[in-house]
Amino acid sequence: MPELMELAAKEDRDFEILSVIAPGLQGEKTIDQFPKWFEEQGYKDIPVLYDIKATTFQAYQIRSIPTEFLIDSNGKIAKIQIGAISNADAEAAFAQMD
Repeated sequence: MPELMELAAKEDRDFEILSVIAPGLQGEKTIDQFPKWFEEQGYKDIPVLYDIKATTFQAYQIRSIPTEFLIDSNGKIAKIQIGAISNADAEAAFAQMD
């Protein structure tokens, strides 16, 4: 996620980055622990969505954390990355979406 923070901090970006967590799932922090941990990591510029019932994880059959989805402006999944994606790979995928 640190590399993703660099992308999120770009003021001229033409994409959005969201983090979806399922508190307590697969060793994730609890809903009470996560905000403090997130802040301590220095993460900012990335909104966090809480998937309390893990419906997103179930719908997309996510088995590994992190799993990253790059979604185009039409709502189509353009790339699924199991594990952290590098900035170079993310920027290349975004460029192919144009």
